Amino acid sequence: TGLSRPRAPAWGRALLGRATMGCTASTESHGVEQPARRHSISRRYSLHELLGQGAGGVVHRATDRGTGKQFAVKMVPEGAKGRWGDIANEVAMMQKLQHPTLARLHAVVPSNTRTCLVLELYPGGDMIHGMTNYWKDFGMIPMETTRNLSKQMWNAISYVHSQDCVHRDVKGDNFMMDTRRITHPDNKIYLSDFGTVCECPPEQRLAQRCGTVSYWSPELFQRNYSQKVDVWAVGVVMFGLVSGKFPFKGETEVRSKDLRIPARCPADGAELIGLALERRERKRPEAKKLGGHRFLRGAAAHCD
Repeated sequence: TGLSRPRAPAWGRALLGRATMGCTASTESHGVEQPARRHSISRRYSLHELLGQGAGGVVHRATDRGTGKQFAVKMVPEGAKGRWGDIANEVAMMQKLQHPTLARLHAVVPSNTRTCLVLELYPGGDMIHGMTNYWKDFGMIPMETTRNLSKQMWNAISYVHSQDCVHRDVKGDNFMMDTRRITHPDNKIYLSDFGTVCECPPEQRLAQRCGTVSYWSPELFQRNYSQKVDVWAVGVVMFGLVSGKFPFKGETEVRSKDLRIPARCPADGAELIGLALERRERKRPEAKKLGGHRFLRGAAAHCD
């Protein structure tokens, strides 16, 4: 089964978020602009076309009336069932986790009816969109592109883990690109969608299921997991980059199916994917270690 194309316009879908369970929020602002009083988003920003919509709200392209700079504005109704706690957690995690490899939150604009997040606008769309477009027009993605994107994914996850957090919904849809051509040597990607992020030191165990089932590790199915669920998920994305498919379909295959990496993948790349998709959590390396794997050396990553 091939990796599916996004159901909503490229990068807008990745910003809409999903249910968050068992997350710990922070109240520090870390430089994110937070207006002292509630007011309409339209006072400062001109809203343009709809970029995406879902249960968590809508995302519009917007222009700052004062500077002319473009952003993405995610609007979440304050009365939406189950969403207020999610958006508060998402804001807290984006304030805490600030790094060149992560999507950036510029401002939080509350009103009486909704909360608006003013986010960096990434014109390249999400990585799944870039992958499927390339497959359709040209065939398999070049290995140098896989190396470049993989290096950036590992650096993003390594940073999140270094801050004693876990993302829990790592996938191609949630990496935003700054150029539409996925094979561009300077293409930079940014991890987004922080609705499932929570604080989780390496020794802590979590039980709540969240994220996207196709990227779940064996221990997430078992409801007893920690940071290495993100390591497994990056392995799934890497497998998709070299094959155009998911490595497993369903819990039974995750637990028992032999991993067959396409012959076009060099030996060191296959080794890295195999390490990330190690079923035994205790033997699966940490993200930081895999980020230094020999397959990734020389990749033009933007986060060192």
